[in-house]
Amino acid sequence: MTNTGLVKVGGVSAVLALVLYIVAAIVYFAGVGQVDSDDTAKFLLAVSDNRAAYLTSTWLALLGAALLIPAALGFFQALREAAAVLWIAVAAMFTGALLFMATAIIQLGVGYELAPGYVEASDATKPALTVIASTLDRINDVANEIGLILLFGIGVLLFALASLRTSIAPKWVGWLGLLGVIFAWLSALEPVVEALGAQNGIAFVISMVWMGVMGVVLLRWREPATTTSPS
Repeated sequence: MTNTGLVKVGGVSAVLALVLYIVAAIVYFAGVGQVDSDDTAKFLLAVSDNRAAYLTSTWLALLGAALLIPAALGFFQALREAAAVLWIAVAAMFTGALLFMATAIIQLGVGYELAPGYVEASDATKPALTVIASTLDRINDVANEIGLILLFGIGVLLFALASLRTSIAPKWVGWLGLLGVIFAWLSALEPVVEALGAQNGIAFVISMVWMGVMGVVLLRWREPATTTSPS
């Protein structure tokens, strides 16, 4: 694949990732609604009652996370001349995307097996299933937080800084990415400062918008012409 082809694939992947996450959010909140996952029993009942919406939104989120990997390669290909450390950004986004995919797979397991199993379980069995669901939820929280820091706190940080050093994208695009980075790192303080809990969602939204905008930038990207010295 040519350099231009890789950049274009990255651009398409970034735009599609944003679209898939938007659709996933709409499907989830329209179908399942705002359910506090800390109330494990209520959450499992809501998932069981709205399995189609829950599973559809989770599959869309899984595909969106997978598309972040080729998006990172496209960003790297277009911006690699701006900084020598962009391989760190690629590695961070790869790892973060894999963590997001892992959490989506766990959520699929909850939707396909755990939630309906909880509804059909006896009163004696339900407490054990509640503990399992609560444990999986905590694992997901940790994996999502680490993934968010890797993807947006490190990956977007380096790519946004690199974009500010080039004329590939308007400067406001780079500053938008850095804004998402700030909220991503603030979200890391959530266990310490409970009031910062909303930073996680804000960081995700801003950074994914940056992804989509950068995807459009990549789709318009043209490989710099190589100059040859006269013989």
